[in-house]
Amino acid sequence: MRQASPPKRLAPALCVMWLALSCGGERPPGPDVIAGLGRVEIVYGDFEGYLRRSGVGPDLALESTALSALLDQFLAEEAIRQLALERGLAGVDEPASAALRALLRADGVGAVSEAEVRRFYERDPQRFVLPERVRLCQILTDTRERAEESAAAIRAGEPFASVAQRLSQEPAARQGGAQGILARDDLPPAFVATVFALAPGEVSEVVRADYGFHLFQVVERYPEEIRPFEEVEVEIRERLAARRLADARERLVVEALARYNPRVYEGNLPFHYAPSRLDRPTGGAEGRGRVEDGG
Repeated sequence: MRQASPPKRLAPALCVMWLALSCGGERPPGPDVIAGLGRVEIVYGDFEGYLRRSGVGPDLALESTALSALLDQFLAEEAIRQLALERGLAGVDEPASAALRALLRADGVGAVSEAEVRRFYERDPQRFVLPERVRLCQILTDTRERAEESAAAIRAGEPFASVAQRLSQEPAARQGGAQGILARDDLPPAFVATVFALAPGEVSEVVRADYGFHLFQVVERYPEEIRPFEEVEVEIRERLAARRLADARERLVVEALARYNPRVYEGNLPFHYAPSRLDRPTGGAEGRGRVEDGG
């Protein structure tokens, strides 16, 4: 019996399927698959687990924009995890944070040197300027009569701190009304001119406010000055280290997203997807995240 010859023309739908299979085309995702990273499929349950770990419970209703941003962040972290796994730097079950640390160590993101810290300081010392400041004490009362009584006691020779402890009605009264060292920007605008016109040891007249009556005393004045290097060295080092880590992390995220080319199957999501990170270039056309209809 002779085998029948295949038909000379296939139906269009069968032809498309035959071409996809013969050319190794990508099969459509299952209904629970919401994204793909390289050859890895991400199901919605994976994203739900990420939301729970991030403190987003099922009773917390988030808008689509927020959920989209969280999904993009999740996919970026998963791409980082895949990159570390591919390079043999992390295990299958290790979290994205551990994978990122392993990648950063392997990329040699080292400590900030003293020379770098000093260059940063010397490049623009004005960024470390301390403005003119005063060490300030105050008495606050709810009536003008009590404020005038306080002023009279001070004029009679009673120390400001003692009067504050006895008559002031604000939390710092027990500490003699001490407010600490303050710059102009630390004070309500209505008080700036009065306070900064006082000489050390001088007490203001009674100043009325919406919530009571003030007496101010400037204990000491400090001129504008540039903070010395020794005082800001640790602060600069921490700032530069944080910036270096952030830049290195961003480079790794860009590399991982470009390598695994994230695809979001919007039709399989229970919310409207509005891409943030994944819709911008991450290293050429092949590095752009794609939004697809899904199943």
